[in-house]
Amino acid sequence: MNLICAFSSDARPLYKADIYRALALPKGYILHFRYQRKYIHQDVLDLGTKILGRKVAIFFSRSLGANTATTSYENYSIRYATVTAFDESPETNVYHVYMKLDDFCNVVIRNTNQLDYLPPNKFFTNLECAEMSQDMSWRSRVLAIKDYLPKLLFFNVSGVFDGNRKIALSYSNKKRSSHFEITQGQRHILKVSLGNPQENDVHIEVTDKGDEIELNSINPLQTSASFDDLEIPISSKALQVRRQSTFLKFRLSNSPDKVSEYTTNIEFDIVRSKWSAIAFGFFATVALAAFSAMPSMSFKGEPLQPHEYAVFLVWFLATAGLYYYFNKK
Repeated sequence: MNLICAFSSDARPLYKADIYRALALPKGYILHFRYQRKYIHQDVLDLGTKILGRKVAIFFSRSLGANTATTSYENYSIRYATVTAFDESPETNVYHVYMKLDDFCNVVIRNTNQLDYLPPNKFFTNLECAEMSQDMSWRSRVLAIKDYLPKLLFFNVSGVFDGNRKIALSYSNKKRSSHFEITQGQRHILKVSLGNPQENDVHIEVTDKGDEIELNSINPLQTSASFDDLEIPISSKALQVRRQSTFLKFRLSNSPDKVSEYTTNIEFDIVRSKWSAIAFGFFATVALAAFSAMPSMSFKGEPLQPHEYAVFLVWFLATAGLYYYFNKK
């Protein structure tokens, strides 16, 4: 099959960190790669806007020699993606590729491809490939490249859940960014897989940039097993505005190597519940109506009439609802 292939090499820590993020981010999340024009094959440039929506295979390229200009590369497929945006910056002349991540893959580049289509000549290029029928899981992709990256704790966010419902990602900025939208005050579950095939003592610290999300879990994340799965309850604090954006930052710690480039951010939008707003308005209106009716009631020692009992009961239930659901006293 003919595929557009997006390569990230081991030439710089940033390039290896891009592969780490390709392994870490959830399906549907937007991943951003950058290429100089000389590393993009003309066949891809000629596609123009037709490249949008095209399937891409992301590869990690490991150099087999010290001279990266002449050495050959060993290529390991990571996962499929779809191009959502592709353009050149007029300020830097760098091409920016935005890709929506898809399933993990095991793809082999055929030997029939010309060398000028391959790294180190081109890193965003069109190639003939063959898809293997096995080893297409996240675990298999981690095992394929674990020895060529620093000492890391690998992770993958499989999704954010509201009960049994998986929360769909939302997109903005012409599909150049993505985020999860969660509701204030509700409990959600963050599902994360961990991989420690090198059996090191590296941890992952999960923090919230805006201090808006609380994680009810041992933090930093760690595992002594080769692979593990976690379900982390998360909840948001009370908002002062209708909508608040924040990031969960996954930062490696306790590694003997320099791994600051590997910090991975996942964006969240926290919103107030529309139903909560409707419920607050309902309880407040009912309480006010009941309170307004009280002056017309008799308090001169005569027995209360049935409708007056009803007014008291309605006022009591409305104010109790405001306290129970919204902590209004």
